[in-house]
Amino acid sequence: MLTKSERRFIHDPNSVSKSYKVVLKSRINKKIRRCGSDLKLITEKNSELQLNLGVFAELFYYSEPLRNSVISTKKKHTDAKSPKMSILDMNKMA
Repeated sequence: MLTKSERRFIHDPNSVSKSYKVVLKSRINKKIRRCGSDLKLITEKNSELQLNLGVFAELFYYSEPLRNSVISTKKKHTDAKSPKMSILDMNKMA
């Protein structure tokens, strides 16, 4: 799933140039989103191939640290005028 350069970047973000970091972050984020949507489709739509909850949780466990690490390119912005919460923030509070 991941190329050698993507794996190297995950293990040591300083091993690649700044310009190549942007490319790798984008590639890895696309792969994470694709993997997540594929797993969701399998678990929701196909009863023959449904993953048991333990396997699904294990797969999610391995992709979650990637989303929250150096790879994440989005920054949180807070605006005092409109204190809106994102869906992710609401899920964390629940």
